[in-house]
Amino acid sequence: MADRCSADELVRFSFEALEAWAREHGWARGPDQTPHEFAHEIGTRVDSLSQDVRRLADLYCRVAYAPDTLPPRSVAPLKQLWQELRHREPQWGHVFNSQ
Repeated sequence: MADRCSADELVRFSFEALEAWAREHGWARGPDQTPHEFAHEIGTRVDSLSQDVRRLADLYCRVAYAPDTLPPRSVAPLKQLWQELRHREPQWGHVFNSQ
C-alpha cells in the first residue's frame, strides 16, 4: 500500500488507523484533542509507540495545515510505527511489507 499512495494519503491513512487502533483499546481520541495531545496520550499508554506516534502527529499536522504536499521520503519513519502495530496486532501490517 505504501508504494501506491502519495505521502499525504499515507499520513492521513496512518493517522486514521492509529485512531481506530486506539478506539479498539478504549483510548478514543477526544473531540477537542489535538493530534499532538492524542499522540502524547498514546505514548504514555504504550511507551514503545511514543516516538513513532509523535512523528506521525507532526506529519499529520503538516498535511492538514500546510499548503504544500509532503515529499515521498518524509513518510519513511512511518514504517517503524506500522512494524510495531503489526507486532502488536498482526492484521494491521498491510501497509508496509516487512523487510
